[in-house]
Amino acid sequence: MPTVTKSKLTVAEAATQWERAKLEIERQKPLLEEAAPVLLAHFEKTGRSTYKDRIAVTTNPPKLLLDQPKVREFLGARLPEFQKRTEPSKSLSLLK
Repeated sequence: MPTVTKSKLTVAEAATQWERAKLEIERQKPLLEEAAPVLLAHFEKTGRSTYKDRIAVTTNPPKLLLDQPKVREFLGARLPEFQKRTEPSKSLSLLK
């Protein structure tokens, strides 16, 4: 039985693939935003967490956040002792 191997993408192929996928995501985003409230309302009304074994609603746990204005007020002049800069990160964006 022959084996299938996937060849490594060239930079040009990767750029084209990434650009097409990014544009498709942006094109589909309004459809997701239109459908989401309808589905969430359905799940709320029925009390179910899945729709025909195709879509599931999940509840994310609450996050604990600092009240930054209160922290700044509390620390006052000592605030710089507790601050640090993050390392720069890279991301891709379309230039169109």
